[in-house]
Amino acid sequence: MVTKQALTKPLLAANAAKRIAKQDPRRALKWIEGALQEFPDHPALMGMRSRLLQTSVPFWHIPMMNDSLRNGAYKAALAQMVRPGMRVFEIGTGAGLLAMMAARAGAHHVVTCEANDSIAQVAREVIRDNGLSDRITVISKNSTNLRPDEIGGACDLLITETFDSMLVGEGALPSIKHAKQSLLRPNGPVCPIRGWVKAQLVRRSVPRFDVTQSIEGFDLSAFAKFEPKGIFLKSDDPKLVPVGTSVTVIEYDFTTDFDLSPCEISLSFDAGEDTFDGIAFWMGLELAPGVVYECPPGAGSASHWETFCLLKPASMRQTQTNAVTVRVAIDVDMFQAWFDWPHQPT
Repeated sequence: MVTKQALTKPLLAANAAKRIAKQDPRRALKWIEGALQEFPDHPALMGMRSRLLQTSVPFWHIPMMNDSLRNGAYKAALAQMVRPGMRVFEIGTGAGLLAMMAARAGAHHVVTCEANDSIAQVAREVIRDNGLSDRITVISKNSTNLRPDEIGGACDLLITETFDSMLVGEGALPSIKHAKQSLLRPNGPVCPIRGWVKAQLVRRSVPRFDVTQSIEGFDLSAFAKFEPKGIFLKSDDPKLVPVGTSVTVIEYDFTTDFDLSPCEISLSFDAGEDTFDGIAFWMGLELAPGVVYECPPGAGSASHWETFCLLKPASMRQTQTNAVTVRVAIDVDMFQAWFDWPHQPT
């Protein structure tokens, strides 16, 4: 027998938070936190809190923190760049891992900022649990909104890992430039010291769903307009087999007043006698002199950063060609790539 009952106050609060979250997730989370003060550990409120936290905190934080290649590279770089007595500024706190690594490497004090209030609060808990609250300060603010007096004056070293898979997203480059100009002492070192995007022809070593081919005797090629232009895959994904050599698409030297002007770049590739199914793009960093973190396709080393594979378009598959030109448009928060067809030799 099922008995229907009126909603209790905690359930009503959880339901209200769900509706509020559609317009203002942060307000919804504060609503739930307030309700939990009155009804601690109520399952409905705890469940809604978990959902809201997962919505406000991207999942990629978890694989990022478990990326042993990334962590090892930053550890080596910080051991080289941090000097005793240094005041370090970090952009993007996350769980506080890099800030704690900098403190362990000998920094006198680390000031780190985090735009997401929920993440910043948990980072303070993590730092406290590791006994470093007296050496690390977490500020709940975007770095580009900070003034030198809010961080105790210009710092001696800037560190960050706020890059996305194509380097230019997440506002990483403008935030580095701002911090260099406003929050770092003149000519202060930066970790990483430079970053780049590379590209290479690749072959997909698994059968491809291709509607430009006859399927069960029917022509479905008109449906090809819905095919994705590209897909993201892990660098060590066996679906990608490198073809030919890689080329550097763009590079930024973070130790200089690097240029953030939008640009369009033309790249030419020739597979020779080989075949290819697309072009892979990936990013790389030199964190300190000689400390490089880069995961090109087929390297056999997994990274939390993904490789973007620009797929050969349907029109190009119908004609055998091994020489192609690709155009790439880059802005401070945009990376777009597309095939030029037909190929025009330069």
